[in-house]
Amino acid sequence: MVPLTIENRLFYRSADTVIEDYPRLAPMRNATSGSVALIATRPKQVYGGEGELVLERRMVRPAKKSFLTEEAFERSNWEPVNTTTFRALWDAEVAELPDTETRQLHLLTGLILPIWTEIPGDNTRIYRVQPEEGPALLGRALDETQASVLRGKFMDLDAATPTDMLRIVLDTDRAVELGNAFSLKRRRVAGHQRLELTGVSKDSLPWLKSLGCFTEIHQYQLRVFVPAEPEDQALRVLTAIQSGHAVDEPGVIAAE
Repeated sequence: MVPLTIENRLFYRSADTVIEDYPRLAPMRNATSGSVALIATRPKQVYGGEGELVLERRMVRPAKKSFLTEEAFERSNWEPVNTTTFRALWDAEVAELPDTETRQLHLLTGLILPIWTEIPGDNTRIYRVQPEEGPALLGRALDETQASVLRGKFMDLDAATPTDMLRIVLDTDRAVELGNAFSLKRRRVAGHQRLELTGVSKDSLPWLKSLGCFTEIHQYQLRVFVPAEPEDQALRVLTAIQSGHAVDEPGVIAAE
């Protein structure tokens, strides 16, 4: 795989356009940050990763769309604002956003026909890339997540880097084996996305907590999680679990 750096032009909706596109969402302003968003006036019920019902609201921001759990919404400082104020704040926020974004892609070249059906992603187009130096290259383009998934399929997981493992877990529904009988998978628990560690024995629990892992009890079952943020701490924990040694820097104190 050949790494590529791609620069794309970014486009954002104006306040008038976004209000027209989402007539059922209400203009709101965050009293703490000053940011604005269109947010659903009522939450809707969805099923979480464990089959539990979760209330969440749709939210549209200048640079992204997402969902906000009702619990998070009630703790936040979002409050209604009139459309005149909303338009001025939205357009001002858009004016401060970057015009372009840089993405890291990978061009899968060489003899790829034997693994064609194993290549992740729906884009099967073959691209021709002309580097600044050297001959032109032909291959399929993969983003960082797809490249990590492909590495995980065709390399020993013991040889995969913690960065690749974390990206696979964060961006896909796939579980990865960390070695030492542990596996990691992203799950939605109590309305939150968590990195759950399985294969944990009673004897290994104190050591995992010393690394920064934390535990919670759900449905009378003790479950163990790797901290997802900050990402560098998650990488230190995964490195330690893979190697079976303590992290170089102390982790956070775990709470039961």
